[in-house]
Amino acid sequence: MSPTPSVLEVRRLGVRFAGATAPVLDGIAFSLRRGEALGLLGDSGAGKSTLALALLGLLPRGARCTPETERRLGSTRLDDLDDRAWAAVRGRRIAMVFQEPLLALHPTMRVGDQIMEAGRLHGLTEQACTHRMREGLETMGFEAPDRIAARFPHQLSGGQRQRILLAMAMLMRPEVLIADEPTTALDPERRDAVADALARLRRDHGTAVMLISHDAALLRARCDAVVALRHGRLVDAPEAEAEAATATGATAPVADDAGANPMTRPSLNRSASPAAASATGTAPPLLRVEQLCVGYGAPGVGADDAGETDDVIRGCSFTLERGEALGVVGPSGAGKTTLAQALLRLLPARRGRISFDGTDLATLDGEALRRLRRRLQHVAQDAGASLPPRQTAVAAVAEGLLVHGIARGAEARTRATALLAEVGFPAARADARLDTLSSGERQRVAIARALGPGPDLLICDEPTASLDADRREQVLALLERLRDTRGLALLLISHDHAAIARLAPRVLPL
Repeated sequence: MSPTPSVLEVRRLGVRFAGATAPVLDGIAFSLRRGEALGLLGDSGAGKSTLALALLGLLPRGARCTPETERRLGSTRLDDLDDRAWAAVRGRRIAMVFQEPLLALHPTMRVGDQIMEAGRLHGLTEQACTHRMREGLETMGFEAPDRIAARFPHQLSGGQRQRILLAMAMLMRPEVLIADEPTTALDPERRDAVADALARLRRDHGTAVMLISHDAALLRARCDAVVALRHGRLVDAPEAEAEAATATGATAPVADDAGANPMTRPSLNRSASPAAASATGTAPPLLRVEQLCVGYGAPGVGADDAGETDDVIRGCSFTLERGEALGVVGPSGAGKTTLAQALLRLLPARRGRISFDGTDLATLDGEALRRLRRRLQHVAQDAGASLPPRQTAVAAVAEGLLVHGIARGAEARTRATALLAEVGFPAARADARLDTLSSGERQRVAIARALGPGPDLLICDEPTASLDADRREQVLALLERLRDTRGLALLLISHDHAAIARLAPRVLPL
């Protein structure tokens, strides 16, 4: 029996950026057969996303494939395609799930229309588009697909947006699907459901899958082969798998003790920080939340046809002391990111009260609110969407210092450079534009930027999701040190239960 022909064949693929002395990728070679899955590991910034973009002809301005590169999709030589020919291939024959969903989704289009857009462009009837859209949403675990389809991207959690991208990529049953960290923002149950959906796509439609992830255990369990990207080249992955497994293997869920008060549940291996333990109890807590209800319901911005409101957070109450860390856990779509946005006054509360250091946030506006935000900083889940793409890394960090009058000119740059070094950002990349950085590098820039004003409370929404094992450990150690030495209070939103157990003595389930 003759071997199954390759649906994707890559030979001698190289990528260079304008002005760079060395290629980012060099001599990449692999093949994918129908229904096969290849796992790709690599450190943050190793070039995994660049490789994916090169396969789709979507390299950023200033980046080019080297002349010896050869990419074939079945009998089609991708290197020969012009823009019109690429448009006929992307989304139909080869599709991609991008790592940062908020950047990949159009902010003013309802997500149902965005899912169906590829079908409309590639000739499916409206009825077929609607059927496949609903089917895809149900496959991704959405129980009310029409209601979700009517929402805008900002009204969804990071995990929900990730599943929207997966439904979109699967719509045309492509020959090849490239999934860049498709399970990063998902809880364990949704992670398994997505992996099962990819397996069904391979089995039922013969789609070949390239799965890019830091989760070596996921790749070993779900892929036919696993390789790693090192210094611009593909290598065998046993060492990379072992490193990543060290970071992900301890992420067992935090136990739910039936009947226990979730606000007093201890972590497995941490006690309260010295700063929090020294509180006398006479001063108000740094943060107090009482019966908070938050949701979407303005007509055309999230209400259903009957005008009913959609509360994502209902009756949430908790306190956070100075220097204390609180973990926030819950399934995708439970309202974790909505809670963070409400605490920052980025979303209005329908009911309830939020007090910061004894001040009701609802009473603040203008300059008073701006001054308070120096003390209350945020690391967003989608780092790329929270940073100006044309700024350099050092300028983005320095901007926070300038806005709050902390430092200017050369001093602001010096402080920003030190903050970048503190989070493990490579000094050689300090003047690189943010749209040329990997998602993991952008995540570290976002953390450095949030630390710049010297906040009392740092809200971290999945701060380690895009980081490799080394960078994850570096960021967790940094947050641990800041909590213990500066008395920095942390609200840590994460599916990384090992990180929660390490940093947070208490857990708030949503």
